[in-house]
Amino acid sequence: MALFKTDEERKIEEEEKLKEAERKILKWGEFHGKVGHIHQGLSYAGVWGVRNNGKIKFKPTIIKIHDTKLLIQRNKMIVEFSNIKEIFQEYDYEVILILNNDDGIPLQARNSGASGRRELKAFLNILNKLIEENKTNTNTTESNINNTVNSEDKFEKLIKLGEMYDKGLLTDEEFASLKQELLSGNNQDATNTLEEVEPLENTCVNCGAEISPDDAFCSECGTKINKN
Repeated sequence: MALFKTDEERKIEEEEKLKEAERKILKWGEFHGKVGHIHQGLSYAGVWGVRNNGKIKFKPTIIKIHDTKLLIQRNKMIVEFSNIKEIFQEYDYEVILILNNDDGIPLQARNSGASGRRELKAFLNILNKLIEENKTNTNTTESNINNTVNSEDKFEKLIKLGEMYDKGLLTDEEFASLKQELLSGNNQDATNTLEEVEPLENTCVNCGAEISPDDAFCSECGTKINKN
């Protein structure tokens, strides 16, 4: 048995310890560390807040990971992943969560030793991954909403197209062409064409027959003419 470990062996051992720390945090859904006072925005020097003349009073806390948010027990704060703009790290035992309004939440490892720094690194690895996943899920949701809106718009246009065809405002060729354009996703061209063949004011809205300004009823289907 070797008395001294090589750099590569120490590196592998540290990676295993880091993975184990991550597994523990994920298992319990919480990180044990310390939290300081919130920095209110950027200072004139571009640093997040004033550190109480160079000192921040950090107090022990538990940070719970829940769904898409962090719950900081000591401050009774709930921080949405979407509200974290940046994770600023100056020391390996301390970070600042920069929020979208430029406020900063200082966090520290529960101790400055190797185990504390490792736990903080494991927490940050998990947090960064969750933030990225939240961004991806948000973008996917927005995309699905847009697709739903587009589908509803296409469906309405297809209904309108069928109504105009039934009224005789479109020939068989025009109907087939416009329907194919809508189904193929060429909505703009189909919309322009639909607007061009929109029933005119001197056309019956029910059957599409031509009417004169003096007619009170359509001579073809008897529909009352709305002259408003």
